[in-house]
Amino acid sequence: MNYPRTPGNPRTDLYLGIMLQQFSNENRLAVITYLASVSYATQVIIAKHTKIKQSTVSKHVKALEAAGLITRVKSGTQVLIYINTDSWKFLLSEINKMVD
Repeated sequence: MNYPRTPGNPRTDLYLGIMLQQFSNENRLAVITYLASVSYATQVIIAKHTKIKQSTVSKHVKALEAAGLITRVKSGTQVLIYINTDSWKFLLSEINKMVD
């Protein structure tokens, strides 16, 4: 995703708000935390390791993908899910600007 990087830009603020909102949900945070500890995973693997129902994982994966924090890629018959590093770099850069 290409995010505008102008400080105070309403679109940048909107993207940041959408991204940061994802951390307010315990299940989404568990999914993000697990994915950060591995290279990639499927929804079944995430559900197993986080002890969250697969249907619930599916819902949260969709929300995290819509926010740009994770990416899903079809590989054969599986859908692999991994952290979207470009979005995380953007998020961390913007947070650093706020605290500087």
